[in-house]
Amino acid sequence: MPCTATVTGAGGLSQSLTVSYTNNTNAGTATASASFSGDGNHTGNNGSATFTISLAPSTVTVTCSPTSLQYTGSALTPCTAAVTGTGGLSQSLTVSYTNNTNAGTANAGASFSGDTNHSGRQRLGDLRDCESVLDGSRDLPDKQPDLYRLGPDALHGTGDRGGRFEPIADARKLQQ
Repeated sequence: MPCTATVTGAGGLSQSLTVSYTNNTNAGTATASASFSGDGNHTGNNGSATFTISLAPSTVTVTCSPTSLQYTGSALTPCTAAVTGTGGLSQSLTVSYTNNTNAGTANAGASFSGDTNHSGRQRLGDLRDCESVLDGSRDLPDKQPDLYRLGPDALHGTGDRGGRFEPIADARKLQQ
């Protein structure tokens, strides 16, 4: 744990104390406290301090398989999405699509609004990126997705996470 406690006093009193914690499991404010009951030469005393446990990042993964489909006249939905994070966060997400009926590049995305212990993340990309991940390097604090396309340094269709995503549209404009 992140806290230590020591009692000091006249006559060279200096000893470590055991620290106890409250509210130190979930994100928020935690408290550390320690007590000295006293001895033959010193009265007892208590002390406490607070510290903040920040939200852990979450990772949203959108996987599309296959990444190339033939036009059928119907909306195509080949993708799945999940969010993972520290402390056992692992759940499926709903995938949203744009441009997934006609021939051309379709977009698939998913978002996680966050929970008590994890920050929210969103991921939207084109179906040529067979596994696209947002790992916390871009926060979208207003929880509104941007649409992304793979930049020129990305390897399309390989699932390579080294590619760069560039914004192509603000989803709020598309929803109006």
